Amino acid sequence: MDSIRVKVTEVNCSGPESPILIYDSGNIFVEHDPQYPEHLSFEFLGIEMGPTGDESACYFIRESALGNTIGKCYKIEYWQKNECDSTYAFSYFQVDDQCPLITQSISVSDTVVCAGDCISFSTGSFWPISYAWSFPGATPDTSSEQNPQNICYPTPGLYPVTLIYENCFNRDTITKTDYIQVLPAPLPNGPAQNETVLILGDSAILEACATGDSYAWSPPTGLSCTDCPSPVASPAASTTYTLLVNADGPCTDTCTYSVLVGTPPIAGFSPAQSAICEDECVGFSFTGSGPVDSYSWHFPGGEPATSTGAAPQGICYPAAGSYPVLLVVQNAFGADSLLVENFVTVTPQVELTGEAVQPFSLAFGDTVQLTACATGGSYAWSPPDGLSCTDCPAPVLVATVSASYTLEVSNGGAVCAATCEYPVTVSFDERIYLPNAFSPNADGINDVFTAYGKHHRVESLQIFHRWGGMAYDGRGETAAWDGTSKGLPAQPGVYVYLLHYTDTRTGEMEMKSGEVVLVR
Repeated sequence: MDSIRVKVTEVNCSGPESPILIYDSGNIFVEHDPQYPEHLSFEFLGIEMGPTGDESACYFIRESALGNTIGKCYKIEYWQKNECDSTYAFSYFQVDDQCPLITQSISVSDTVVCAGDCISFSTGSFWPISYAWSFPGATPDTSSEQNPQNICYPTPGLYPVTLIYENCFNRDTITKTDYIQVLPAPLPNGPAQNETVLILGDSAILEACATGDSYAWSPPTGLSCTDCPSPVASPAASTTYTLLVNADGPCTDTCTYSVLVGTPPIAGFSPAQSAICEDECVGFSFTGSGPVDSYSWHFPGGEPATSTGAAPQGICYPAAGSYPVLLVVQNAFGADSLLVENFVTVTPQVELTGEAVQPFSLAFGDTVQLTACATGGSYAWSPPDGLSCTDCPAPVLVATVSASYTLEVSNGGAVCAATCEYPVTVSFDERIYLPNAFSPNADGINDVFTAYGKHHRVESLQIFHRWGGMAYDGRGETAAWDGTSKGLPAQPGVYVYLLHYTDTRTGEMEMKSGEVVLVR
């Protein structure tokens, strides 16, 4: 047994007003006819459904079952549920053969277009089952949609539009002659967006992106003409031009031209230092002019040997020698390169052959030969005081003052050098002598009493007898007592002396006193 339900709804032919329920059978169990599952007869309901035209979609309603059906349209729905619990639902719009098909109109988004434009169509047809549009001269030229979109007309002219629509009982055709007017448009012959790169001072011809009857370029800055198809552009700065092409009517085409103006870069570079030692590293910096879009450095003999940075650092050279450097810079306007031969000088390291610190303790006036702590190409001693030479490997030092001497041994200026220290301490021993006796007897031996020795200058010499009186008072470097007092020979005996002198090594004033015996 099948479970069947049938509903009939009336709808006014003239428009989709609120439907009126005509009949609802509810669920009824009926015998299933396996030969005609889609075409069931419900005579006990006073309704007959049977095929007319398209068997899969169209049914009619017998007038005797529903009374007067002229001018009325019906929507018939029925549901069938079989013994296997499968459900089938069918819904149809049914138009009585006395009810005319109502069509409102054909509408289009624009009836006047330019060649190459696309438009959309729509219809107000009421309850048709199928649509057949025809668009001569368009792409696509047919459609089965109710509201076709993107119908394009590539060629100027006047074109008709035809719509054929139908349902179970009716078929109608609408044709609009010369409905779409397609106007001429500029003929494209290039891209709509263009870019040109110019070196400052150069020029370029700008070709129109389309062919038309008139041309309008803007802005006029740097253009040889503004109403021609191919002006010469020579702007002083980057400029974006707009071209409006007209084709003898309202149809136009617009294009843009970006003219980039600039200068190519100039390569230039400098290192942190151009002379280094073996296994040392150096950095480089760009000193040219830009702007620069890309850098390509090459360092033969260096590690790493290439770089793409603006200021590469840590380029190391493991072996002594002279090496070139190459830089290539580039931007949108061109490129430049700079190759400098023997730009980086790498010298051997200096290795110590002796102690780095060699101290000395000397008496004033002593001499000693200083030995270099390393072997190299050049020697530099400092300070120079007391040294026999300052650029030799083994100078002789005359000790005059305590000092710390420094030796720098190098193979390439101050870059590859070893430094050694020579601390020298100078002692100042007293080196002045006064005799303890003298005999002024004109024999040429010990005839006068004075100070003897080095590194002193006598300021004064005074002699006193045992009663405290002064027997002699001499001044200056020539002061010496000849054994007389007040012009007369002094008596033999013991006398006291007081000596003031300057130590010429230090410049300090010193004093010395003692006894001297005058012998006759």
